[in-house]
Order: sequence, then structure tokens, then C-alpha cells
Amino acid sequence: MSTGADCKVLIAEQLRAIFTALKAGQDVSPAQHYRAEGFMQAAMQLAAISEVELLQLQQRVQQEVYGDDTTHCDSENMQAGRLQLNMVKAPVK
Repeated sequence: MSTGADCKVLIAEQLRAIFTALKAGQDVSPAQHYRAEGFMQAAMQLAAISEVELLQLQQRVQQEVYGDDTTHCDSENMQAGRLQLNMVKAPVK
């Protein structure tokens, strides 16, 4: 597998775990969110995946987990499940 394909598989696994937990009403730790966000940002910076591909991947995995269930669209869980693709660098010196 290529680096880009490997990244997509690993990102999809992380997203699937997050969405599956949220769908089951379980908590997702901030560490799990930050790990996924950091991995996605690193993959973009290394040009292993584009932002458009990440958005499509996130939508595809969300569709896989939730299917045609539209009740999750307005829930707090979906807001909690939103992952930022581009994080602003922390102002740490």
C-alpha cells in the first residue's frame, strides 16, 4: 500500500471508532479526538491526503456508521464528533 492509502485506512479506523462510540451513546475522550485530528493534520502536511479527500472520507465513514439515520444530525453527539481538519498552531514559545 502507498503512504496515502495507509493514511486513509488509519484515519478511517479512527473516525469509525469515534462515530461508533458516539452512536452508542458513549463518551469519546478528548485525547481520542486530538489524536485523530493530529493524525489528519500530519497526513495533510505530508501531502499523503488532501483536505477534500479528508472531508469525503469523514462523510463516508459517518454514512457507514449512521446509515440513513438522520436523527443524529442535530444531536450533541454529532457536534462532539466533528473533527477539525486544520488546527491553528498553539501560541507556545
